[in-house]
Amino acid sequence: AVQAAPVFMDKEKTIEKGCSLMAEAAGKGARLIVFPETWVPAFPYWGQQPGRRWIKVWRDMLYNAVEIPSADTDILCHAAHKANAYVAIGVNERDKRSLGTMYNTILFIDNHGNIMGKHRKLVPWEAERLYWGRGDGSDLKVYDTELGRLGGLICGEHYMTLSKYTL
Repeated sequence: AVQAAPVFMDKEKTIEKGCSLMAEAAGKGARLIVFPETWVPAFPYWGQQPGRRWIKVWRDMLYNAVEIPSADTDILCHAAHKANAYVAIGVNERDKRSLGTMYNTILFIDNHGNIMGKHRKLVPWEAERLYWGRGDGSDLKVYDTELGRLGGLICGEHYMTLSKYTL
């Protein structure tokens, strides 16, 4: 479990730091590397107040959000492959189709550098709804790996009986 801060609101530097942390963890024998919720580029805890400040924070987060797949995910996938590790990393995901919806997403990468899938948080809690759209549950999946079965839920989803049951 990676316990490190992102490079605050800087997607490129956070991804670079994440790749370095993957290499460090792999060097210590890790085969599964898990990053925190919305690690790229940050969790919006500080900006959960409506008004002008919220709009700027949302705009900055959207600018620094990750599209899946993209050149950003290619960099993460290459690092996972180089580390020969499975990676679950929390990202603020920008949806290419909606041109403005972001999701609180876990990206799952295999040890060969392939995207296995992603999971979008089903129900953002309280003020998180200022930032993220709702996931639809179609991505509640468990992936078979050589380490065992890998899946994940985000934050308050651990209280949701049916999402746990589905996994």
